[in-house]
Amino acid sequence: MGDRLSLGEPAPRGHAIEVRLYAEDVEGGFLPATGRIAHIRWPDGIRVDAGYEEGSTITRHYDPLIAKLIAHGPHRKLALAKLCEALAQMEVLGVRTNLRFLRALTAHDGIQKAKSDTEFVKRSFEELIPERPAAPDEAYVLAAAAVIADARDPRDPWTSLGPWRLGEGYASTVTLREGDAERMVRLTGRGPYELDGHVAVRSQVEPHEWTIDAYPAAAAREGTLCWVALQGETYELDTSMRPRRVELTIGSEVAAPMPGVVIAAQTKADQKVRRGDLLFVVEAMKMELRVEAPADGVVRKVLASVGQQVERGQRLAEFEPQS
Repeated sequence: MGDRLSLGEPAPRGHAIEVRLYAEDVEGGFLPATGRIAHIRWPDGIRVDAGYEEGSTITRHYDPLIAKLIAHGPHRKLALAKLCEALAQMEVLGVRTNLRFLRALTAHDGIQKAKSDTEFVKRSFEELIPERPAAPDEAYVLAAAAVIADARDPRDPWTSLGPWRLGEGYASTVTLREGDAERMVRLTGRGPYELDGHVAVRSQVEPHEWTIDAYPAAAAREGTLCWVALQGETYELDTSMRPRRVELTIGSEVAAPMPGVVIAAQTKADQKVRRGDLLFVVEAMKMELRVEAPADGVVRKVLASVGQQVERGQRLAEFEPQS
C-alpha cells in the first residue's frame, strides 16, 4: 500500500473545452429556473456528464446544473468546432436554460480567437444575449399541432379521431399567446397538420420530435406552456387565458423573482415606501434575493408571509405607486 505507480508522467494530448448547461433565466439576470424537463436531446460526438434526464424535475432545493458538455480534439480549434456543433444539436424543452447563451458564447469571435478575459461576458453582454425574436408562424403551427395531438387518446372513441365538422373535415382551433400577442391557430388534418402551406408531422418514434415543412423541430407541452425548438431558437407559447391587466392608475404588484421561500417580510399594509426599500427576501438554491419597492408609493396589502413557499412571478404584495 502506498507504493509509487510506475506510469510515468502523463503527456498532454490534444485539447478539451467544457461548458455547463444550467437551468436558468438568462434574460432575467441568470437566475436559477425550475420545472420539469419535458424533452431533451443530447448531442452526439462529445462527452456529456448529466445529472438530469428527460422527465426529471429541477427544484429549488438543489443546484440547477443540468449537465457538463466536454469536447475534445487534437487542437483547440477542432475541439471548439465540435462543441459548437454539439450545442447546435441540443434541444431542451420544459424549463428555461442557458443553451442559447452558450451557443452565442462559443461562436463569438472573442472565444474563437482565444481573446476572452474575466470581463468578456460583461463587455459583450448585448452580443451574447440579443433580444429574443418573436415566434414565427411555424412555431405557432408546431405548438398548436402538439396541443391537438396530445389531446387525442387512442383508447377514447370521443377524442381518438380528433375534431370533425360537416363540410370541413378534421379541423381544430388552438389559442396561443406569446407575451401580449395572442393568435387563434386553426389547423386541418389529423396528422399531418396543415395551415397556410405549413405542414407539421409528428415522429412515430419520439413523440416530441416533429418536422415542419420537412425541417426538424421539437415541441412539448408542460402545464399551460407549449415549448417549441425550431432552427436554433426556443419559444414558449401559452395556452392559458389572457391574464387580467392591472392599470398603473389602480396599482401595481410586487412579485417573486424565482421559486423559493420567503425568509423575511419587511413591510406591512398601508406602509409608505421609497423606491429601493427592502420589502421581502426570498431564499432559493443557496441564494437570498431582495425584493424591493419598484417606486415611491404605498404597500396596500401584504400577500406573502415568512416561511411561505412561492412560485416565480407570484404576487407578494399589492403596491400603489405614488402619483
